Amino acid sequence: IYTYTYIYTYTYIYMYTYTYVYTYIYIYTYTFTYTYIYTYIYTYTFTYVYTYTYTYVYTYIYTYTYTYIFIYTNNFTYTYIYTCTYVYTY
Repeated sequence: IYTYTYIYTYTYIYMYTYTYVYTYIYIYTYTFTYTYIYTYIYTYTFTYVYTYTYTYVYTYIYTYTYTYIFIYTNNFTYTYIYTCTYVYTY
């Protein structure tokens, strides 16, 4: 009886690089309202008293827009090592 044993080892290395780019855009709008009230009173006296009241209302609206851009870049490297061992026996 003759027995023959054969051992074979195989190693495989695989490297994978992944680049991930993430862009985030944030838009912020700010509205500011300013109201100005002006009151004017005029009094005139002549036998009778006349009073005039003038009221002015001014409204100002300001709008601001801010844009923020965020860019993230990530690099990932994966390394896989496979080892296979085969044993043959005859």
